[in-house]
Amino acid sequence: MVWSGEQGIQLVGILAGVFIGLLFLYFPPLEVAKLLLVLGAVVVLAGNYFLGLLLIPFALPFLPNLAYTMLLALVLGSFLLRVLLDRKLQLRVPANPFMYILLGLFFLSGVSSITLGYSLREFVLHCLGWGIVLALTSSLTQRRRLKIFLMAMVLAAVLVSLYGIYGYFIGVPGESGWVDAEMHPELTTRAYSTFGNPNVLAEYLVFVLPFSLALAWYQRDWSLRLLYGGATALQVLCLVLTMSRSGWLAFAAGMAVFAVLLDRRLLLVGLGLGVLALPVLLRSDVFLQRLLSIFSLKDSSNAHRIVVWQETLVMIRNFWATGVGLGHRAFRFLYPYFAFDRSKYPFHSHNTYLQVAVETGLFGLAALLLYLGSILKGAVRRIFVESHPFDRTMLVAATSSLAGILVFGLFESVLYLPKIIIMFWTVVGITLTLLEIRGSSFEIRNGE
Repeated sequence: MVWSGEQGIQLVGILAGVFIGLLFLYFPPLEVAKLLLVLGAVVVLAGNYFLGLLLIPFALPFLPNLAYTMLLALVLGSFLLRVLLDRKLQLRVPANPFMYILLGLFFLSGVSSITLGYSLREFVLHCLGWGIVLALTSSLTQRRRLKIFLMAMVLAAVLVSLYGIYGYFIGVPGESGWVDAEMHPELTTRAYSTFGNPNVLAEYLVFVLPFSLALAWYQRDWSLRLLYGGATALQVLCLVLTMSRSGWLAFAAGMAVFAVLLDRRLLLVGLGLGVLALPVLLRSDVFLQRLLSIFSLKDSSNAHRIVVWQETLVMIRNFWATGVGLGHRAFRFLYPYFAFDRSKYPFHSHNTYLQVAVETGLFGLAALLLYLGSILKGAVRRIFVESHPFDRTMLVAATSSLAGILVFGLFESVLYLPKIIIMFWTVVGITLTLLEIRGSSFEIRNGE
């Protein structure tokens, strides 16, 4: 029997109606409505999955963690569905073995954790991050698409920065633990925007700022260059107003890498801007004292960090092979047994490298460093031989972004909160996409 297209559509409609009827029969109507909404969104995103990919950087600062995680799973699900339905879309799986060693150690750390449920949730989050890497390397094979993706990321950062600047100048209060009231009585507020914490906002901006600057540098149209330059300036201002000293150091390190790899004359530009900023700095007790306190042990937050680092090292010595378990919950559960000061229980160790080592063991830390080192090595090699201006500029931005966040990791645990973990994997995905884009026959023929 031969079925016509119209008869096939009618059969699918009948089967769908029967399926929906059974759902309403056995499940509450509200739950069925949610399921149908999700299925409908999957179908829509599968029809134009690239729109879903743009939501990954744009929606990140604005949605709650759970809602964003669900959106991320939905977008990646629609991408995989499109891969199955569209033969033109090929799944590009990164061949770097260190990635799979790292994910494997994360899994072992999750299943052996004393807080099993929370650690497995953390592992799922990293799996979603790996899914982002797959989606970006498989989808952003055209420079035009990569530009649009980066524009969505920068636009979100601009909106976040505007909100953060607004909150700072109207004096939105923050938590008392964000400042040392005795050492910095003049510091009454810090910008934190949609992230709820100034240090987390600073981490986000350190990730995005190099790409914003790179887009400004790449433009040949001066109106567009000024537009992206203004967007970059807003983000820098917001970063300054976070009063995050580790953020300032990380940004400076990232910009130094940016200048060395792209154009060393930018070092002179940065030095000149620093000299021009001196009068403002000297007139402001807030910024000057905050800057001078970076290496002061009289500052309570600095002193607290050193104590936490010492306590974390004791934990690592006891769990050097396996770690205590993936995620901060396992760390916080066992921390009281190793704490010198029993009155304080931090959520993390304030150091990415110590945190990864205490969660996953020294093997997990080695895998992370080898993975990032291999990516940065490949990116730097490519920068020195790349002739296409867009690829070279964006590779410099990606390298600067990762370098800045590695410096940030000396003072804060970067792989701690869901959104920053996703930002980390997103930048990794962008970097690998840029490393792969030269091999596309489409790119060689068309240039864009």
